[in-house]
Amino acid sequence: MPYIKEYQRELVMQCLSSDIVGIIPALTPGELNFLLTHIVHKYVTNKVLVNYALLNQVIGVLECVKASFVETVLLPYEREKMRENGPISGLDKGN
Repeated sequence: MPYIKEYQRELVMQCLSSDIVGIIPALTPGELNFLLTHIVHKYVTNKVLVNYALLNQVIGVLECVKASFVETVLLPYEREKMRENGPISGLDKGN
């Protein structure tokens, strides 16, 4: 769940320097993948015990990030495009 309290956001956002935040929009998909993968690797390698439970938790977080992105960013975009361009068939008229 990415909706953390404001004080927690401030602490987490301290991890991102203004230099990093400035280049994020210019990243290629491969560079974004590298950055996110690097963050996950750092998270795992800094844990005292690396085991299946930890790795399973990380996969769960990544799946939740994906699901949240689909729900809050992708689906509204797709709905808008369907309104603009029309549905493909009767199957997607209900959206």
